[in-house]
Amino acid sequence: MNIVSQNHIFGEQLSSKISCFLEEFHVGKILKVCNAYKVRGFSVSNVFKVAFENAFRNKSFYQQEKMDSSVIPFAKDTFYRFMNSSCVNWRKFTLQLGKSIIQKIVPLTNENRRNVLIIDDSLLSRARSKNVELLAKVFDHVEHKYTRGSAC
Repeated sequence: MNIVSQNHIFGEQLSSKISCFLEEFHVGKILKVCNAYKVRGFSVSNVFKVAFENAFRNKSFYQQEKMDSSVIPFAKDTFYRFMNSSCVNWRKFTLQLGKSIIQKIVPLTNENRRNVLIIDDSLLSRARSKNVELLAKVFDHVEHKYTRGSAC
């Protein structure tokens, strides 16, 4: 009897959800518009999918490669060459992806919904700073002590 590890099951579920996300928002087309091309070998979508999965697994490519190299079908040079490519316009990519996500969300809002204002009073701790603009001693209600910082 084989026992499948829970991490493997989680990895497969994550991979399938990421694949659905990439297909639903046409990430391959957005990458093409942003000059992400491969001359030969694996497709840009496959390389990007591995990068996206690693971000959600909170692991680097190196850690993923060392843990389970059978999951990654290409060499590390392919990955790093793609990520360091100067011809890919990453800012345009994030804007286009954000635009396609917002277009899916906009139909979910209507005039009957209430508008809200959220004020975040989180403390930005600057414990090692000495001379920074707007730096002051602020009482941190979470830790119940004064720290150097500024309210965001």
